[in-house]
Amino acid sequence: MTVGLAVLGLLREAARERPVCCVVDDAQWIDDASRQALVFVARRVAVERIAVVFAARDVGSVAGLAALPRLPLAGLNDEDARAVLGAAAHAGLDAEVFDRILAEARGNPLALLEFAQDAGPFWVPGPRRGRATVVDALEEQFVHRVEQLPSVTRPSVVLAAAEPVGDLGLLRRAARLLELDAAGLAVVESAGLLTLGQRLRFRHPLVRSAVYASADPGMRRRVHGALAEATGPENDLDRRAWHRAHAVVGVDEDVAAELERSADRARLRGGFAAAAAFMERAGQLTPASDRRAGRLLTAAQLRPQAGTPAAARALVSQTERRPMDEHGRAEARLLRARVDYQLAHSPQATATLVDVVTELVPDQARETYLEALVAFMYNDNQPGRLQELGAQIRKLVPQREPAQPVDLLLDALLDQIMLPVEDAVPAMRDAVTACRATATSAGSWRMNLVCHLVIDLRDDEVLEEISDRQVEVARRQGALATLPQALRYEALTRIAVGRFDDAAAGLAVARAVDEAAGRAPLLGAELIYTGFRGDIERYRELRELLGRAGRPFETAAEHYARAVLYNGLGDDEAALDAALAAQHRRQAGSYSAWAVYSELVEAAARAGRGEDAVVALDHLEALARTNPVPWAVAEWLQARAFSAGERTAKRCTGEPSTALPRPGSGCCTPAHG
Repeated sequence: MTVGLAVLGLLREAARERPVCCVVDDAQWIDDASRQALVFVARRVAVERIAVVFAARDVGSVAGLAALPRLPLAGLNDEDARAVLGAAAHAGLDAEVFDRILAEARGNPLALLEFAQDAGPFWVPGPRRGRATVVDALEEQFVHRVEQLPSVTRPSVVLAAAEPVGDLGLLRRAARLLELDAAGLAVVESAGLLTLGQRLRFRHPLVRSAVYASADPGMRRRVHGALAEATGPENDLDRRAWHRAHAVVGVDEDVAAELERSADRARLRGGFAAAAAFMERAGQLTPASDRRAGRLLTAAQLRPQAGTPAAARALVSQTERRPMDEHGRAEARLLRARVDYQLAHSPQATATLVDVVTELVPDQARETYLEALVAFMYNDNQPGRLQELGAQIRKLVPQREPAQPVDLLLDALLDQIMLPVEDAVPAMRDAVTACRATATSAGSWRMNLVCHLVIDLRDDEVLEEISDRQVEVARRQGALATLPQALRYEALTRIAVGRFDDAAAGLAVARAVDEAAGRAPLLGAELIYTGFRGDIERYRELRELLGRAGRPFETAAEHYARAVLYNGLGDDEAALDAALAAQHRRQAGSYSAWAVYSELVEAAARAGRGEDAVVALDHLEALARTNPVPWAVAEWLQARAFSAGERTAKRCTGEPSTALPRPGSGCCTPAHG
């Protein structure tokens, strides 16, 4: 995210002087981290003097591109293809050969130009060998050109193809180790396959891939071994490790350990995509079966953080086919359940995650129990099931001394779900205090839960501090798995203080990150935003999506958003119905946002149904007395005023009051901004 914002800022700076067009050719070959940054930019330049164009063979196969506007490119028509070939071909090219090239190129301009270069009076395409596309034909054409080189020169081309940076100094050192002629690359340049400058560049990326793929495995291992030795540990540890990994036959613990260290370095700098790739290769090269499974599982855990949860699922499947002890299998099942929940947040994924968690060793599972509990809070459409899960966790998880922040956080959420307000608040405050002190080292997903507690405690000062910090931590760590929800909690903070434009911007970024990662986004924060903006049409659109296409129900957020929306629109009965549904849900053992109680009192007072507000008034009073922060006390005092106003109106007229102030008319809660 930080890199994406920096690239966007750089292009904006350049666009001040003149319009900028950023072209990314062959996007199917771009690395994951660069692709994520550039897609991030592309989604945000609609109103800028910037254009971003991606060219790819298959847009659907490149993550993040499918959501962008597309222009499919067909091959040239026959007339244009003949014109291109006629301009590029040798004079006097036989008509039959001319037509043969047209048929083989299928309108692809690159193919027309490359086939024309090699065309002679007896030109024929290479043997098909099952190829299906013109790209295959081009690769065969490039391989054919390499085969025409002197045999002593061909290893130099393979060496160059194995070194992706084009570092000429490194290539010369590796060539000496292989006892190759230093002039070999100049011969290849004369053949038109590459150019030599400050760096070596192939004529086309297909030349590199064709040359590398056509080399026999022994030759590829030899050139990678030479490149690893020529790199040396003092130059580039990670590149050296990667070349060593491609030089070994079978398994090698030394190389696997070196790759694992490279993965750690990449992870520490926020390069989760690179870290996952290093760790996956380390797992493949590990001799011991248990350690191999552990490294592959670590690679799978890194994939969601890199924004590629689907790849994590594939790695878990690969790991489960290998020998593992029971603990390893439990870890694999847990990771699969987590990934499925991240991808869909569906009731089925939630239930699976809860079931898997209960199989774990309790002392090792606190964070996972916490994760499962929160998953069920968002997706609980079974009255009483959440309290049953809470009781099960209480029974399974032993107390430990001294208590860690994760212990306090789990206890706080369990108390909030299972106990009355006055009994739950102390544990909630203790958890917030402990996690606030360790916010820079705590995982950003855990800080999301702290935000949840602080919102219900109505502590606006701590809320703003924690919500900003957890977004900062997620961005600094490059944690794309947790950043969207961190941004949503930050947006809720902005909504609470009336900064609606800032909230909308944060929600847009959260959507973009989720879409790029192929995840179904959570909608609760957006529902609440539409409620405060009074946007009933957008609210209805979002509500229709809940529980569909793998999305969670998010019932607590929906009830609160609906109460806010209809209170603001003056539909007192509809607002009261939503708030009472939330209250009944809590009484049945499910979670409901505590913020809904102030909406309930307001709606009940306006509708002349003060008797329906008794439970809510008691809740607000208990919260204000046990946690007397300004926001909580103000909501209680306002609720008392609404209730007193409703009773006075009834005594005077016998009718519901029509003179109670609406939000924005001089009496509004902090939640209304």
